[in-house]
Amino acid sequence: MRVEDAVRASLPAAVSWLANGDSAGAVHRLAGMLAAGIDDDLQRHLSTFAVRSGARRLDDAATWLASIGEAEAAVIARDQSTLLGRLQYPLVVGEFSQAAETLRQLAPGYRQLLTALG
Repeated sequence: MRVEDAVRASLPAAVSWLANGDSAGAVHRLAGMLAAGIDDDLQRHLSTFAVRSGARRLDDAATWLASIGEAEAAVIARDQSTLLGRLQYPLVVGEFSQAAETLRQLAPGYRQLLTALG
């Protein structure tokens, strides 16, 4: 099976996840936690692992979506990757209110991605 075929085959699961999950709600809950201040362990996890790997996964998704002709979804995924990547600096330096605001900007992207793929 070619990678492009595997990506196409995975789209129904991605659409289901986007349609049935509460990604935007989860983003807002995490933003609320950030705005209230987080402990060192969560700060370290987010800044050294979660944000970096999430941004990379979204960037990879954008690349593969573009390769199968899902141009609109690819642009949205790339924008989401960029937004998520912007979280790293404020997290590292402890500017949690700025990180929370950036994170909140991610929430609409999940609905946009669903619309583009749906």
